[in-house]
Amino acid sequence: MVVGSTTTGKGSAQIQLDNLALGSATLTQRKFYRITGGSTQNKGVVPDVELVNIYDGAEFSERDQKNALKWDTIKTSPYKPEGKFTSNTLATLNEQSKIRQNMNPQFQYLDTLNEIRAMEDGAKPVVLDMTERRAYLKSVETKTLAAENARRKATGKKPYADWTEYQAATEAQYEERSRMKDAERPKLPEDEAFVIEAAKIMLDADKD
Repeated sequence: MVVGSTTTGKGSAQIQLDNLALGSATLTQRKFYRITGGSTQNKGVVPDVELVNIYDGAEFSERDQKNALKWDTIKTSPYKPEGKFTSNTLATLNEQSKIRQNMNPQFQYLDTLNEIRAMEDGAKPVVLDMTERRAYLKSVETKTLAAENARRKATGKKPYADWTEYQAATEAQYEERSRMKDAERPKLPEDEAFVIEAAKIMLDADKD
């Protein structure tokens, strides 16, 4: 079972040709396929149970690029699937997980961050008026602080008094974690929420 969000759709490999007489070029020479025969290109790997996508709205996936190679298939390789779940079971698991995510302050926080990021729509013209721009940035600060304080209250922590205190705490945490080795860094609460929810999904699946 695949739990999470749809992958970026990067299913090809390129080499850079820098020794051409009139410049350089990028040559695509390989594509990747799953054992089922489906490519990971463009479409990506679609999860069986979907969790909050922390990159929702961020246009850096392969499918967002101009002239990206299309998704296709090849002949399926012989394999024996393990733990195959019915569509009804997957629907139930998705429904149960969605209820938990909607009640989880960490997932609520990430959902709000996605909404805040969506405010900066890259397809819209950039506002050059300084007053409007300052008002927009203030709105982002206010919404971000509110989202952070909402999850702090929900988890029994003291909310930040203002944006300055929040920024100082965030920078201090970043500095502290940057001095640690990867293995020493404790998981952030929002990261840990994904691991815990994935475990709950697997336990629910095992009951069926």
